[in-house]
Amino acid sequence: MKHAFNQADRMANAPLSKIRDIIEKSLAYEKAGHDVIHLEIGEPDFDTPKNITLSAIDALNNNDVHYGPVMGKVSLRESIAKKYQQQYGLTYTANEIMITQGVAHGIFLAMMAYLNPGDEILVPDPGYLCYFTVPEIAGAKAISYSLNASQGYQVDTALLEALITPKTRMILVNSPANPSGSVLDEHSLMAIAQLAIKHNLLVVTDDIYADILFEGEFSTIAMLPDMRERTIVLNGFSKYYAMTGWRIGYLLCPQTLIDPLMRLSFYSIACPVSFIQTAAETALNSNDDASRAMVAEYRRRRDFLYQQLNTLPGCRCQKPAGTFYIMLNIEGTGMTSEAFCQYILETCYVTLVPGTVFGAKGEGYVRLSYATSMENLKIAIDRMSQALLLIR
Repeated sequence: MKHAFNQADRMANAPLSKIRDIIEKSLAYEKAGHDVIHLEIGEPDFDTPKNITLSAIDALNNNDVHYGPVMGKVSLRESIAKKYQQQYGLTYTANEIMITQGVAHGIFLAMMAYLNPGDEILVPDPGYLCYFTVPEIAGAKAISYSLNASQGYQVDTALLEALITPKTRMILVNSPANPSGSVLDEHSLMAIAQLAIKHNLLVVTDDIYADILFEGEFSTIAMLPDMRERTIVLNGFSKYYAMTGWRIGYLLCPQTLIDPLMRLSFYSIACPVSFIQTAAETALNSNDDASRAMVAEYRRRRDFLYQQLNTLPGCRCQKPAGTFYIMLNIEGTGMTSEAFCQYILETCYVTLVPGTVFGAKGEGYVRLSYATSMENLKIAIDRMSQALLLIR
């Protein structure tokens, strides 16, 4: 007898990212013989620096393949503590740091450990997809706070506070931000901090792009007065060290917050991968010349795209301060975000991401990733320019 097995209710509002659909469509065009330029991928086009890779190989050869501490190797956690002390003046002990399976895992842990069914979390719109979906899995509700291009993607304090209810438990911060590449200024960070203190809210800050910054200096919200004790800081190695496939990140928080995070991590991954932690420790304790060179190249690509995109018919954009993304306003073309991306893919074989993937405020925009070669960017701009001239 056949039986129908239904997914758990918690999964009803947890779809895969539409970026995966875009990739599938582009693969079909490639199989048909078309040369597709990929601007949808949020992944460095550089390989992991060789010294990091070699350290993992050495670790394997030395049989670093056994179970380790649930929270990760003490030596790696101490290296992270040293980084945060030197770069940001923040003091954490090894017992206030935990190694995660990438920042996505850290987001999952923070929300599942501290959101009850019916709770609310304030998340940025536009923002990364899992900020909206993981609360749904937890039975909570993600409430969008708008970050508008017209305001430089900064926080509107009055509008943010108006969203806070007795059910609000947490605020999520992402700066430098995916998808806009914007960086929250001191006023925005202070506004969020003051509201968190006033309403006794937890803050989760996704700082994965902290080291991919083109102007100014990075400030994490945990640096502000009275914020360290109510903030879970998430960071990792994927972007700055080009280690996306290694799946390793970390979180920092006060001792009073870490126990449920640790227990949930144990029940989801048991412990982080041993030899990958060795590679991560090498990344932190070696010179970062290769990573700095990557950031310099991203800056060069950003400057090129910013100039060229603003010449495209019906398009305009702001210059992002960090990450490797640009949000392109396409309202002047008269197309929706999804229609624009479909048109560009079908007409000139360039993949983009509709802004609506990142929330309602993304309508009228598309995201481009410049984590690809300058040659590819030049080809993409030329193709897009010709395609857009056809609709004028």
